[in-house]
Amino acid sequence: MRTAHAARLFLDTRRSRNVSSKTIEAYEWALAKMAALYPLELPSTSGDIEKMFRHYANFAPDSLASLWRRLLTFWRWMAVKGYAENIMQDIPPPTSRLILPRTLNTDETRQLLSCADTSRDYAILAVLLDTGIRVGELASMTRETTRSDGIRVSGKTGDRIVPISPEVLTLVERQGDQGVVWIGLRGPMTVSGLQNIVRRCMRRAGFLPPKLGPHTLRHTFGMQYILNGGDVFSLQRIMGHTKIETTMIYVNMSNALVARQHRKFSPMRNLVCPDDKSGCSLVKLG
Repeated sequence: MRTAHAARLFLDTRRSRNVSSKTIEAYEWALAKMAALYPLELPSTSGDIEKMFRHYANFAPDSLASLWRRLLTFWRWMAVKGYAENIMQDIPPPTSRLILPRTLNTDETRQLLSCADTSRDYAILAVLLDTGIRVGELASMTRETTRSDGIRVSGKTGDRIVPISPEVLTLVERQGDQGVVWIGLRGPMTVSGLQNIVRRCMRRAGFLPPKLGPHTLRHTFGMQYILNGGDVFSLQRIMGHTKIETTMIYVNMSNALVARQHRKFSPMRNLVCPDDKSGCSLVKLG
């Protein structure tokens, strides 16, 4: 089958299922990469797929993983429809090094909040840090969706209620008007406007890329939730993750942080301890 024809059929089925535009773009990107190497006819063997991954071996780990996932879905669909054999079924996912996302520590969080110009900007930062919602979910907040039991958001995984602390809810109630929560000079604030406020405050706090942006505050919430004793399953619901593996990144982050703190504060760090039966020597950890 022609590559372009197969890709078009597949994308039409994704659109008919109301798949998000971002997901469609990801499929289009992956299929374009396949078409770049096989512009006429589809690859026919697993060896062809392996050749493609060798060709794109210089891609970032996340990009390679996305390419693998999208093509796996495509070739499964091809097999179900009877168009072609699933030549991806024996292709293992690309291995990648775990990269922990950027977060703020307690001192950095205080510094960030101190750099808010207005009560509105302070409230924006406070909501992101207290709830872990995405900036798009923040932009969609209204009086109707903001209640004492939490914020009702419609995210990537559907509707959910995100808890909010009473103190932060009080800050929110002082913003906006009877319908809209976040208002700028030109009316209701957009996602772009909210992003600019967060980045401006972060620059004033002295933070440099890649720590600039609302998603850093989302990651900060996730890590602090686990460090403060929260469980990974309730965190998954709060953050709206479809897979528990996504939420587990914050457990990995907290483990790494605890290990660093242990190396820094262990009582054995600079003590003279028995090394063997003949005497003592300085054992320095770290």
